[in-house]
Amino acid sequence: MLDEIKRAYYESGKLKEETRYSGGKKNGPCRQYDENGILVAEQNYKDDVREGRSASFYANGNVKSELFYEHGEPSGVQTDYYDDGSVYRKLPIKNGYIEGLVKMYAREGFLAFEAPFHLGIVNGIVRRYDKKGLIVEDVPIYDHKVDGIRHVYREGKLYAEERYNKGKRDGFTKIYGRNNLDQYLSLFVDDEYCGSKAVNYYENGNIHREMEMDRGMPDGVQIEYHENGTVAFRLNYRRGMPIDGEYEIYDEYGNYDGMCECKNGHAFLYDVVGNLVEHWAIYRGLRNGLSEFLIPEKRILYCFEGKACKSLEDFLERTFDRLAERWLSRFSQTGQETVRESYRNLFRQAYYLAKPDSLNSLDAPREELERCNFSEISNERYADYVAREFSLRLGLASGGEEERRLAVALKRLLRPCSSANR
Repeated sequence: MLDEIKRAYYESGKLKEETRYSGGKKNGPCRQYDENGILVAEQNYKDDVREGRSASFYANGNVKSELFYEHGEPSGVQTDYYDDGSVYRKLPIKNGYIEGLVKMYAREGFLAFEAPFHLGIVNGIVRRYDKKGLIVEDVPIYDHKVDGIRHVYREGKLYAEERYNKGKRDGFTKIYGRNNLDQYLSLFVDDEYCGSKAVNYYENGNIHREMEMDRGMPDGVQIEYHENGTVAFRLNYRRGMPIDGEYEIYDEYGNYDGMCECKNGHAFLYDVVGNLVEHWAIYRGLRNGLSEFLIPEKRILYCFEGKACKSLEDFLERTFDRLAERWLSRFSQTGQETVRESYRNLFRQAYYLAKPDSLNSLDAPREELERCNFSEISNERYADYVAREFSLRLGLASGGEEERRLAVALKRLLRPCSSANR
């Protein structure tokens, strides 16, 4: 039988498919077209069996996907592309299954994701990377479940690790701070949250500070130690705030060294003879905001999350940035600097609209909202939490006019953000 080309057509009469035949069997290329006459796919056959390259195409003519066949079976690596021609994904194929290391790339060309497969199923350590080539996350997945220790990285450095047992969190989840000297530990048993603790270490490895926590909020006892391991003081917290009262302080030899009085989210430090030495605001166990030193001479310092700031303006900008980060962490826009700056401006404006006499007031009521799992509350309620954090960080009255005004402003912005909600 002579070679021939068989064609199929759309109802409109336009060419849909053409296939080369030889000896009554498909031998050669088979091409499919859309109704606009654009090539969308092409396969090659030998004696009715796929053999060689098969490909699909974008409307612009660039290859969308390509794979090679041997004796009718896919073999080698299937390569998928973005419409601009850059590689999107590589899938190793063996005996009809995805087998080996799958790699996915961002449009910019960098490796973004890789996962080992066995018999078409993820089996091993899945890794994600950023545009610098630094690892972002590695996750052990076996039998369709996370099983082992998941690691999260920031700028290539270990930031957090979570322990899983067959898909359920089991053991301590750890979040690391500066040089791994700060750690936040949460205990899970059979995927149930059982409490948490924040721990800070000295360079010599001894514990500097440990604090009982509940869902990111101090709740229980805070103990601070001297570098030699002796206790400096103990402080009690309830729902994020230090419990009002007087707490004794001891030197590294165990001798009485003064007293710290906590009142309404502020700490007042007195020396052994009762002189007021220092006063500072507290946010979740750390100095945050105004600190006043009265002896030997009066001076003012601003701190952000326990670290000294260069100025009031430096403290404010760090605070606005943290609040913007907190808000955007719930939505997919996180990391877009233009979006982040718009939210920094929102918090900045809310601060400067506050009445001067309402800032850093010792008498302003300070109270955290009730603890919750943020994944279980609405976006509107989340706005209330961010607005309350704004008040507590900046020394404004909890539930005051400024906070209510900010909560309303955030809720107005929710509609365009709702599609990005998790």
